[in-house]
Amino acid sequence: MNQAGRAVIKAQAKRYEHALQVFKDTVEQVIDELEQLKEEEQEKFDNLSEGLQQAETGQKLEGAVDSLDGLIDSLREQGDLDEVDFDEALDL
Repeated sequence: MNQAGRAVIKAQAKRYEHALQVFKDTVEQVIDELEQLKEEEQEKFDNLSEGLQQAETGQKLEGAVDSLDGLIDSLREQGDLDEVDFDEALDL
């Protein structure tokens, strides 16, 4: 591969790394906001009397917390992207 081809690969590697970082940062911001909401819902549930926790209101709050927890876990998995090794292509 000639110098021009290597330059293209290097430029695209930088674009990819930047886009990946923007994506990871965005996912982290979404997770942070959802975690805050989950904490608020958990606090509402915790502040209910035991009787209300077992009632429909409490069950809905508990379900919301569980759903948010699952969503956060899924987003964390999506944000754990591996980086692509562009160096291998430069050796051609």
